[in-house]
Amino acid sequence: NVSVEVETNSVGMGTVSGGGSCYFNDSATIHAKPKPGYEFVRWAGSSDQADYKIKLKYDKDTVFTAIFRAIKCGVVTESDNDTYGKVTPATGSYNYDTTLVITASEEPGYKFSKWTYQPTVTSLSITYKVQNLNGDTTFRAEFVPRQYPVNAVADGAKGVVTIDGGAGLKDYNSQVTINVTPIPGYDFKEWRKGDQVVSTSATYYYTVEIG
Repeated sequence: NVSVEVETNSVGMGTVSGGGSCYFNDSATIHAKPKPGYEFVRWAGSSDQADYKIKLKYDKDTVFTAIFRAIKCGVVTESDNDTYGKVTPATGSYNYDTTLVITASEEPGYKFSKWTYQPTVTSLSITYKVQNLNGDTTFRAEFVPRQYPVNAVADGAKGVVTIDGGAGLKDYNSQVTINVTPIPGYDFKEWRKGDQVVSTSATYYYTVEIG
């Protein structure tokens, strides 16, 4: 008699059965069954058929190893606006049961808001185990502008200042209209931001900056 033994490259990926003690020149059938999330590739050095019928042509014991591998699953990572922030790792196909740490990174002037995959998660990173065999899993990071205070005054109260929407916090990179009407006896000269002259028009369109 000769012995036909079966084994797997990973017990976590699949199971094997069949074989046993056989006579020379007999036939034996061996079986490979992948677990969910994995697929059978081939018997090492032999057939790619999961249910493989062997003709015993050698008068010696033989071991057949079933090769399994993880199924690739699609993971999409994206930002709602690449100007506001980025997401890593990149969109791609990842092995089943892989653990990914998906991270959002903020661009200056913007802040992370939420993940559409798990809206209750507000941290920049989210841990995900790849196990969706029914299509892509999408992680979309949403970002919002940070807000910065905007105010304007007339030198010596010699004019009446109005700010579109009123003074207060404004979205970064948004445009705010600031206007001044001089009181009688005075003419408008210029707008200054600190010591810098930024406009010589009574109506100034200010783009909100960081700080």
